[in-house]
Amino acid sequence: MTVDQSLSDRETRHLSRWWPFAMAPGLRRGVESASVRPGCEVLWTVVNRAEKYTSRNIVETLVYRGGDAATTVCQ
Repeated sequence: MTVDQSLSDRETRHLSRWWPFAMAPGLRRGVESASVRPGCEVLWTVVNRAEKYTSRNIVETLVYRGGDAATTVCQ
């Protein structure tokens, strides 16, 4: 076995442990677009158009940015 082969094997083992972390953002986006987005859209079906666009920006900003801020504080 040569030095180059042992380095390659080591790198492969190292990368095989981290692939779930690399896949997590894509999985989160997929779940969000498949379930969270349609659920949020259903909430806005009972209000008229003017109320929808006024309140929607406020609520989505608070939820998304509030979640980002909470994540930052928890780290």
